[in-house]
Amino acid sequence: RAPRRARAAASAGAVVPVELDVTKLSAAANKVVVEPETVMNATAGGLLLSQGVDKSQSFKMGTIVSVGSEVPAGDLKKGGKVIYSAQKGVEVSTGEGTVTFLNIDEVLATVE
Repeated sequence: RAPRRARAAASAGAVVPVELDVTKLSAAANKVVVEPETVMNATAGGLLLSQGVDKSQSFKMGTIVSVGSEVPAGDLKKGGKVIYSAQKGVEVSTGEGTVTFLNIDEVLATVE
């Protein structure tokens, strides 16, 4: 049985951390699992900004961790790099970082 605090958080709709092994993820059907690249930006004065602060970045780049069985064979392969909209997909925090689950049509481009 889950501890009282965890049950209360789950019933309140709070986000409960999940421990996932990224290497064991398998994308469903027409999904692609991507591990986003961490990008640090700096101002002209040298101050470091996290990616969330720079509103001009409307896209993200990441490495494909898993490709679903219904994704057509071609450019999208495990280990490949893709560009996708920053507002698309579902981000899940894992013990190792973050992964994003994307529909195949949310991938904008592949990077060679």
